[in-house]
Amino acid sequence: GIVWGTVAILVLLAFGMGFKKELTKTFHGLGEHIVIMWPGQTTKPYAGFGIGRPVTFTEADAEMIIRQVPDVTAISQEYIRWNTPVRYEENITSPAITGIIPIYGEIRNVIPEQNGRFINDLDIDYRRRVAILGDEVKTFLFGEADAVGKIVQVGNVPFTVIGVMIKKKQDSSYSSRDKDRI
Repeated sequence: GIVWGTVAILVLLAFGMGFKKELTKTFHGLGEHIVIMWPGQTTKPYAGFGIGRPVTFTEADAEMIIRQVPDVTAISQEYIRWNTPVRYEENITSPAITGIIPIYGEIRNVIPEQNGRFINDLDIDYRRRVAILGDEVKTFLFGEADAVGKIVQVGNVPFTVIGVMIKKKQDSSYSSRDKDRI
């Protein structure tokens, strides 16, 4: 009985530790210590304004938060668009397309494969049409071929692929998983 009791405790501890480790790894896929905010509309009247007023965010709002909230170390705006076809040769898909800034990759743990890179400040300054592909979007569009340096059509606009995200575990998302985004 003592042997079986000891074995049962060890098995339960091993299961619990393995579950904790796997859960931590999958939460890491979304990002660590992050807060995600969405625009919306008001639910209460205020100062003569009615219910249902749109509340939107601007880049100035992000700059104000980073200045006034000392525990916030980084902010990335994110603009998401759905239902825009993305094409490479005869392959077409409609992933979530996310407009971001360079710090986004660090915040959300979006790491490019070794032969590519992430968006940088020069891309923003020069308004370059560059894209990072989620690993499953890359596989759908290019198969096993290298995607970096190739041109994909986003709608009717050409974008140069500068990186492909390394595969990661991500069990939660707020619009789509990173593997299915551009």
